[in-house]
This record gives sequence, structure tokens and C-alpha cells, in this order.
Amino acid sequence: MKYLITNILFLLSVCLGAESFPSIEEFQRQLSEKLVAVQTIQSDFTQVREMPALEMKLEFAGRLAYDASASRLLWCVEKPLPCAFRMQDGKLSQWDGETGKVLSIPATKLPWIKLLQERLGQWLSGDLPELRKEAEVTVLAANRVRLTPIGGMLVTIAKAVEIEFSEDLTHVVCIRIEEKTGDILSIHFRNAILNQPIPEEVWILK
Repeated sequence: MKYLITNILFLLSVCLGAESFPSIEEFQRQLSEKLVAVQTIQSDFTQVREMPALEMKLEFAGRLAYDASASRLLWCVEKPLPCAFRMQDGKLSQWDGETGKVLSIPATKLPWIKLLQERLGQWLSGDLPELRKEAEVTVLAANRVRLTPIGGMLVTIAKAVEIEFSEDLTHVVCIRIEEKTGDILSIHFRNAILNQPIPEEVWILK
């Protein structure tokens, strides 16, 4: 009997101490009070690609620019090797820092670039009703949700996407994409500038 009571008390303490997360509706309400719709963003980033099949992890650092109205994205890697990708007018262009050449490449070679171009503003804005049109949304923590694709372009590229917000829910700090290939791509944002005009020279690959 003594051990039974002890076990019951332990289970009660675990249940009472467990953190409860908000419902999707409550989470959306909290986001709508803090976040703004993202039309443009300029940000530094750290990109980590985990490749379990090769037991490798690659880390890159750089900056990005995104303009929803023009549907264009610039992804500029500065370390360890300089290179840049620009998705614009449905075309993907690559600049190679070693050769200085700009080449047009098939978007199928870098599907995550196209995915970001089409979905980045939506993800950064935390628009859960829109996200739920092509994904099941699960609240994982007080500041993190998981998207499980059920349709659209997302289902062809990703097994899941996790979006982590700052603790005060004012901005997105990380997007984690579990790709169909088995690779995991994590993007950590820093020094973000939202909804400010982006100079045209920023889009020039160099």
C-alpha cells in the first residue's frame, strides 16, 4: 500500500507539473496580437543542413532578402564559400564566388529555394489559417508549431516543417524543414528588418 500511494503521488506530481500548450486557436490569437504580415524581409541567417545518410552536417552563414509582392528571394551565402541564389520570375540563378559567373539552373536542383520563395512570407507571418490549407498544424510548445503537409507544393518536398517563434511571439527565429530526401534543413534568423523597401541593387548577383 505504501508503494501504491507513493506511485500515485508521483504520477499526480508529473501531471500537475506538466506544461500545457495552447490550442491552435489560442496560439493563432496570440500570434495575431504580436506578429505582422511580412511583405519584405532582410535578415542574416545561419543555415544548417544535416545529412543522416552521409553522417554529415554542413553549416553556412549569410544574408537573405525576400519581397512577397515581386515574388523574389535572394539567398546569399558568405561563409564558408561565397555564392548566391536568386529566385525571380520563376527562374533560379546562381552566382559562384570563385568564378564570378552567373548561371541559370533548374529549380528542381534546389527545391527548398523555390519552397522558401513561395512560402517564406506566409511562415514568417504565422498565418495559421492559411497554413492549415495544406498542412496539419500541431502546437509543440508555447512558441513552436509543426506543419505536416497534406497537399500543395509542400507535400512534394517536405515531410514536416517546424516554425519556432521568439518567446514573446514577436518574430520567427528558426524554420526547420524535414525534407523528403531525409535531409534536415534548419534556418536561424538574426537582425531581421521587416517591411522596409529593399534597394534594387540588393538583388544583383555579385
